[in-house]
Amino acid sequence: MTLTAFAAGGEETQPTTINEKSDPESAQTDFGQLVLVSGRLEPGKVVMVNVESDYTLKNEADKEKTIPYDIILINEDGDTGELDESTIQESYFYAYVVGESGDLRIDIAQEDWDKAYAGSYSDTVTFNVSYGELTDDEEEQAEDQQPD
Repeated sequence: MTLTAFAAGGEETQPTTINEKSDPESAQTDFGQLVLVSGRLEPGKVVMVNVESDYTLKNEADKEKTIPYDIILINEDGDTGELDESTIQESYFYAYVVGESGDLRIDIAQEDWDKAYAGSYSDTVTFNVSYGELTDDEEEQAEDQQPD
C-alpha cells in the first residue's frame, strides 16, 4: 500500500509518499510514529495531534473498490507503563515533553482484507498539530498518557 502524508513546507504543503508493502496475509501494517522532536512547552501547555481522513483505501484502478481501515495510536500509559491502544479517530496524541512518542498502526478488519480486490490502494491522511491548553474533554483523554 502506498501512503501519502503532507508536511508543511514554507507557503506550500509538500507531499511525502510512504511506500508500505503490506504482507498479503496480514491486516495490520506499521504506519510510523508521532514524536515531539524538539521544543519548549510552557507550563500547562501541550502539543496535540489529531488525524483527518475518510479511513477508506481506494483501489487506484477502480475507485468503487475500497477497504475500510482504522489508524491505531499505541502509547505508553503514564501511570502504569502499559501499552494503550486506541483509534486515533477517537482520541488525540498528546505530548508534554520532548521525546514523547506514540506508534501508529493501520488495522483492517480481517473480513474486509479477505474480500478485497487485488491492486494498489491509496488514501490521504492529514495530521493536524496544535499547541495550547486542553479543554475539559481533551484533559480527560490525556490523563492516562501524561507522565508523572
